[in-house]
Amino acid sequence: MPRKEKSSLNLMVVGAPGSGKTSFLNTLSSHLNTYGHGITKPSQTQSDHLFRTTQLQWQDNKNLISLTLVDTPGFTETVLGYQAHYTKKYLEHQFDRVWMEEVKLKRNTKVQDTRIHVCLYFIDASITDFSPMEILLLREIAAHVSVVPVLAKSDLLSPEELAEKKQFIRNLLFDTYQIPVYGSSHIDTVEEDIMDWCVPDLTTRKSTWRPLKSYVEWLDQQHNENDEMEEAGQLKDYLEQMPFSVTFPKSLECSISSEEPSPGIDYSETMDLIQLLLANRDSFRHKTNAYFYEKYRTQKIFDERTDQLMAVHSCD
Repeated sequence: MPRKEKSSLNLMVVGAPGSGKTSFLNTLSSHLNTYGHGITKPSQTQSDHLFRTTQLQWQDNKNLISLTLVDTPGFTETVLGYQAHYTKKYLEHQFDRVWMEEVKLKRNTKVQDTRIHVCLYFIDASITDFSPMEILLLREIAAHVSVVPVLAKSDLLSPEELAEKKQFIRNLLFDTYQIPVYGSSHIDTVEEDIMDWCVPDLTTRKSTWRPLKSYVEWLDQQHNENDEMEEAGQLKDYLEQMPFSVTFPKSLECSISSEEPSPGIDYSETMDLIQLLLANRDSFRHKTNAYFYEKYRTQKIFDERTDQLMAVHSCD
């Protein structure tokens, strides 16, 4: 019997109270249990005063997948500044754990990677704009992890209202505030690099930001001119669909497999989001290691060398 390959994904969910973060994690677990070859009970659950972490093991035909699900409390405007700071420190602490292992003379090659690979940011469907503190939170998170926007409570909208709201949020993220969510053409992106959905080469970094419309048109052109540019086509489709509209059926298995889904409610984007997370877990991990962690590590080395030079000059 061939040995199954091991893989992992560390997922964090962030959003306001009642936005459906915990419901999505339950839906994800139910989906894996129903359509995989079995999911173990949580092997470990840890909580501090803000975050709750659950570790699961799941396997499909080819892979044994370790899932770490980090549930956060509902972020509220009154304490959003504190929560943004704490979230940043939490993400950086996971980087520090890897950094501390790297500088050891004898490294533990089997140490668990606790860095967050992707964060789902739940946005209320009634939004008219992001508050200044919410923009701060988004920027802090997006500087440390791939952020995938999710539209919560979208079942309250008609199909026409949903399409308008999704376009409105895309414009806010990309054109108004230029928040580097997953898949964006942000200031560190090298234009020629489509692989892994815009993981920049840190040695050839250049400052650019494409407006969403021209960026999607450019991706479409790249895909049409070169049939092998499949990543460009996938990225274009993703950008035109996000933020993902998430709703939760009472019976996940019934609603997915039934030929007659519940009237007026489309659960497909919930499943599209789950498939995105599972299918792109290698890409999320690669971007975490090659970009977010490498940027943090470079700054860490620079700060330490600066402190050493300052200490030498102070002794002269």
